[in-house]
Amino acid sequence: MSSKKVLRILLANPQFIELVEDAIEKVIDEKVEERIDPIVSERVTEIVEEISKKHQVSLDLLLRYIPETNVCKGIVTENGQSRGCTFKCGESGYCRFHSNFRPFLVSKSR
Repeated sequence: MSSKKVLRILLANPQFIELVEDAIEKVIDEKVEERIDPIVSERVTEIVEEISKKHQVSLDLLLRYIPETNVCKGIVTENGQSRGCTFKCGESGYCRFHSNFRPFLVSKSR
């Protein structure tokens, strides 16, 4: 199909233009998310680990209070060093490896 025919069809049917725009926007959003999410996840984990070390706050505690992201809130221990998990999380906030992990709740007593 030639580009002139496609243009003629689009001009005759404005609803097609909206459909094409929506499809293009969806593809762009998916591609940006594919490339940016791993970078953001890694950087968030690095920052939380740094705060944990500098201020001597439990990494587990900090990870619980991270706003909704696609980074798992679980903790990985390698060679005696704890760090935040960098896998993509599901709806629960944890990846499939940490899905059974349920953080304990600290009750405030008066």
